[in-house]
Amino acid sequence: MCLDESKELIFKFFASHPSSECEWKSVEKMRQASPDPEVFDQMLLNNVTMLVENPEEAYPSQNAVWKHFLAVFKALAGLVFYGPGVKDFVHRAMVSMIEDNVQYVEMRSLLPPVYEADGSIHDMQWLMESLLDVNTQLLKEYPTDFSGFKLIYTSDRKVSREVIRDAINTTLQLQAKYPNFMVGYDLVAHEDAGFTLLHFINELLYPSQIGQNLPFFFHAGETDWYGQSTDINILDAILLNTSRIGHGYAITKHPWAMQEAKKRDIPLEVNPISNQVLKYVDDLRNHPAVNLMAVDFPLVISADDPSLWGVSGLSYDYYAAFMALGGAWADLGTLKKLAKNSIKYSAMSIEEKVHTMNIWEKKWEKFIEEIDQTSILHFSG
Repeated sequence: MCLDESKELIFKFFASHPSSECEWKSVEKMRQASPDPEVFDQMLLNNVTMLVENPEEAYPSQNAVWKHFLAVFKALAGLVFYGPGVKDFVHRAMVSMIEDNVQYVEMRSLLPPVYEADGSIHDMQWLMESLLDVNTQLLKEYPTDFSGFKLIYTSDRKVSREVIRDAINTTLQLQAKYPNFMVGYDLVAHEDAGFTLLHFINELLYPSQIGQNLPFFFHAGETDWYGQSTDINILDAILLNTSRIGHGYAITKHPWAMQEAKKRDIPLEVNPISNQVLKYVDDLRNHPAVNLMAVDFPLVISADDPSLWGVSGLSYDYYAAFMALGGAWADLGTLKKLAKNSIKYSAMSIEEKVHTMNIWEKKWEKFIEEIDQTSILHFSG
């Protein structure tokens, strides 16, 4: 590990001691030399998660929390996109979802180069084939519990137009080669600090101009500002016919956007814990999704980056949505609709949705039977 030019911690594997401007140090040797290994372990954990004892002091503003949030991704990149470990990482991540009763996952990723300890680099096709191998393995291991995962290719919204044009071309190529796996495109990272959708309008219109269909899944309106370019992204996302709106935190400030999204049946991906961690809302009872649920706006619940805040799976976000967003009237019907929305608004084919819904219905019936039995036992007791 070492500190880069931004004084942020990064990790990388090497076959032999590297020679570079960065002063690389062995994690193993540093831990052995540490007077208190537990303190050293905590330092490592602090650099790869958002977990702190005093979040109000550690993250006094949105800019502060976003700075650390992005630094965590930088630190993790060298650990995740390492040849011998990338498949294992994705497999473990999916298993944690399956163990939380998640049937299907759509994963956003930048697809960066994957490296080996000797410095060699794998191309994007190698990574795609590796991810497909993991998907195939999971479907064999969990044939009645998992419907697989698919990929949404993403770009950092702070890069140049040329980079976005190349990324869209790459997405189209991957979509043509892996039509049932590469399902769309998105722009990610700190929306308030990045370029708008309008800034990239020529690049985003390019697929339709050449007669190709590229589904969009835009992060839009992940902001608590009003009347800024960031919340206006919601309007442009809808006009660009996005399949879903990631976060869409500011949509309630734009009546036309709410009306048009509902008319077009474009759902919001609501990430309650992420919105709280990144300081968009303190009390989730004040989250804009409370109003959206009240008017039956199409919503799906997502976990965003659960491991970064020390949780796994999706249950924590569902609990937050049920307890805080649904209000006192939330019941099993609320949970049922949110769960079914996840299948309805997914990028699966019609046949895949029918298959997955059939599996889900059986699981739901079993869940209701278990609740009934528990209620009877409690009543009898």
